[in-house]
Amino acid sequence: MNEIIQINWLLLIGPFLWILGIAVILALLGYMEFLTSSGQIKRSESLKKPIFKNGGLISIGLIIIGLILYLLKLPSRQLIAVKIEKPKTFTITQLPAIEESRQFSPNELEIDFHNKSHVLNNEKMKDNTMVLFWDGYIHTPFIRFKKGDYKLEFEAKGTRAKEEYAKIKVEFDVPDENNYLITRTVKYIELTGRMKRYRINFKTETDTIGKIRITYFNDLHVPEEKEGRDVWLKNLAIKTKRSNKT
Repeated sequence: MNEIIQINWLLLIGPFLWILGIAVILALLGYMEFLTSSGQIKRSESLKKPIFKNGGLISIGLIIIGLILYLLKLPSRQLIAVKIEKPKTFTITQLPAIEESRQFSPNELEIDFHNKSHVLNNEKMKDNTMVLFWDGYIHTPFIRFKKGDYKLEFEAKGTRAKEEYAKIKVEFDVPDENNYLITRTVKYIELTGRMKRYRINFKTETDTIGKIRITYFNDLHVPEEKEGRDVWLKNLAIKTKRSNKT
């Protein structure tokens, strides 16, 4: 994987100190109002009492310290900073071409997930050749394709929630003449509860590079749409068809 997650603790501590300082001020004001309304002290004398004087100074100090800590990390601006390795540059001829077939192990697949933790080649699973994910997508590394017809094969199953199984979208990413990735949707699939082999045909019009991407397709903006629906996938392979072997 090419992502390193780092938590920026100063950005978490700063707002916490602000909230704590404001909470102390509100508590002191509430206590002051109680004492003055019950006639125990006069309002003009309340600020002279040590509890209110010292408490006010402490709360202001907490807010100032929190602001300083926050400003120390102001350029980051994110609670979670994701460091991504610099993209590798290569020419088409440097990438391996698919001659007849190529199978991808979980370790070769790259992952991009939106929020939850995921399992990729987890040794605790009974079958550590399998990928488990429930949002985002997985994709192959870049591959060199000769012009021709290809077949994508994999086995997959999904879990069910609210009378609906997990869905996936199979896509083919290729760069255009300006090296921007163009995504072409190949097929939408609603999985079943049993492991099933899928075979999907696609073709390239020219010699090119590209990668296969499999995206979790339940609505990511509606949590209940994906709650409890997982995708299990294994034995991902790309094969040439007969017309490409000549």
